[in-house]
Amino acid sequence: MEIEFKRSTVAEAEALTQQLHAERRDRQALAHRRDFRDRDMACRELTHRCQRMTNDLVVATTRYEKAEAALEHLTGATEARKEDLRQLQADVQRLQAQLADARAAVESKDVALVAAKR
Repeated sequence: MEIEFKRSTVAEAEALTQQLHAERRDRQALAHRRDFRDRDMACRELTHRCQRMTNDLVVATTRYEKAEAALEHLTGATEARKEDLRQLQADVQRLQAQLADARAAVESKDVALVAAKR
């Protein structure tokens, strides 16, 4: 009977040991699944952040390219206006010279007329 008791105690101890090992494996598997889920969620969040940053970069690049094109257009228009201004300044100087010549001619005619009247 004592041998039977020892055998049943050993069998019970082995069963409890097996149960303990099974519970430990279950806890480890659960911990691994939890860690995997946490890492998976972190990866998904990082993927979303990267996608948003990529989208923002595309928008910023498009805006930059549009601004650069507008700047080039304005630069070209400015150069054209500078050339127009140079031409107008030359025309003004030419007209001022013609006006000065016309005034000198009128003044010399006035002097000649005054001299002729005397």
